[in-house]
Order: sequence, then structure tokens, then C-alpha cells
Amino acid sequence: MAKQKLWVVFAGPQQLQGPNHYIDNEGKTTDMGARAAKFSSWADAKSFFDKHNIRATCQIGQESFEDHEL
Repeated sequence: MAKQKLWVVFAGPQQLQGPNHYIDNEGKTTDMGARAAKFSSWADAKSFFDKHNIRATCQIGQESFEDHEL
């Protein structure tokens, strides 16, 4: 399966070797990558971050997703 690298909002520091928590399209926390709000650019992720008044402890970063998670 092909992987695609997209921008997401992490609900805390990004974990490189462990489970991550994400912000979904409604601005809520999820531990499922498939439910994470995904963006093709950093600017789109930042706009979403600002629009939803997401707390400062969250961060924007990239994550690889399988086709079935998109």
C-alpha cells in the first residue's frame, strides 16, 4: 500500500515511536489517525488551527497515512 505524507494537528507533542493523538475535523481530540483532520499544506493546517482556537500545547506536523486512512 502507498503511504501519503500529510499535515495534521497533533493534540500534544508528536510521538515518533508511539501512539499519537490528533485533532479531528470538528476540533476534538482523537487517537485514531484515520479520524485526524488532514491537510495538504502547512498553511491549511495553520488556518484550521487558528479557526478552531486550538490550545497552544497542540502542534502542526507531518504524518504518513496508508490509503485506507484517508
